[in-house]
Amino acid sequence: MTDALVTWVLSAVQGAQSDPTILVKLVEPKQKTLTDVVLGAVGLTGVLVGLALIFALAFAALLFYVRSRNPLKNASEGSERP
Repeated sequence: MTDALVTWVLSAVQGAQSDPTILVKLVEPKQKTLTDVVLGAVGLTGVLVGLALIFALAFAALLFYVRSRNPLKNASEGSERP
């Protein structure tokens, strides 16, 4: 009975250590494009600044359009004083 117990313990230990190999899969890194590099360098701050510039230009265009449709009343008399 002791031999059976020793055999069982040895087989359990050997079964746990029977496959010590480690498989490693090498993966090629993704090649970065110029767009990836620029966006990575600029980051979130650059994106926010770009959006702010776009919205500022759109707002300026809107104000210019509204002013051209409804000019000030004394804009034609502005340089002449009595």
